[in-house]
Amino acid sequence: MKIEATTLQEAITKASQEIGCSVVDLDIKVIQHPSKGLFGFFKKSAIIEARSEKEIYKKHSQKQESKPKKEPRQQEQKHVDAKPNEHKKSESIKSEQAKNEKKHSQKAFSKDDSSQNLSKKAEAKPEQKNLAKKDENKDKAANKKAKKVQQKPKTALEPKPKVDINSAIPQIEDGLKKLFSGNCFEIDTITVAKFEHDTVFIKLDGKDAALLIGKEGYRYKAFSYLLHNWINLKFGLSIRLEISEFLKNQEEMITQYLQDIIAKVKENGKAQTKPLDGILVKIALDQLRYEFPDKYVGIRSSRHGKFIVVSESKKSND
Repeated sequence: MKIEATTLQEAITKASQEIGCSVVDLDIKVIQHPSKGLFGFFKKSAIIEARSEKEIYKKHSQKQESKPKKEPRQQEQKHVDAKPNEHKKSESIKSEQAKNEKKHSQKAFSKDDSSQNLSKKAEAKPEQKNLAKKDENKDKAANKKAKKVQQKPKTALEPKPKVDINSAIPQIEDGLKKLFSGNCFEIDTITVAKFEHDTVFIKLDGKDAALLIGKEGYRYKAFSYLLHNWINLKFGLSIRLEISEFLKNQEEMITQYLQDIIAKVKENGKAQTKPLDGILVKIALDQLRYEFPDKYVGIRSSRHGKFIVVSESKKSND
């Protein structure tokens, strides 16, 4: 009997109730383990196959009773086979004696043949050497061909086909609506629009927007990464994802923080930010590059995380 439930414990309890026996007396086979999925997507329920051990025991005992009993013929066969074995022993002794006589005669002939074999081997050696040289030459030629093939320059990857952003927007919006229609997140607002010539703006909002963002934006980062991989691979476009007002709040916060960094750059010609996390690195990088187009603005990494460095002009760094 197949039972399906959200967890294994619920499936086992349900099986015991339907079969009418204790959980201890159940024979359970797990067909599918439950899974919470990824961010609530691809959720799977537990599926088991259960039956009562008492029924299995009854079936097994009925099969054993139905099997016919074997007749005691083994003892009779032993008595019948005993006499031929004695006859076989006498024949084996005679065959061993005949083998020994053959060995003595073969040794005498082998001495005469050994001298003839040595002379034949001496004649065959020059021919074997010539064959070995030919094989070596073939191997060298094959190795040269293989090296030439390896040294050939690798062909560059073909560029991704350019997709018109206006034709891609309705496809992206339709895909997002299908995604959220079949999961547990209540997202009411799904808007896709053009942000730049190669970037689409995606706006999501609803009752479960906070759940989709997650603590410190960890779900936002993961979902943004998944969307980027899908849209960039299929359409060759980048994304700008806004869930509720999370991105707007992050941009306002980083703008206030960068005011002191901008002042240091104007005063000293260089500065660096503190280690930033996730999307804050990209936001700060874009704002500083917009503020200082003639200076070098780049990302550096340390054991504490990623930070942004602003230094002299681009030419001096190049």
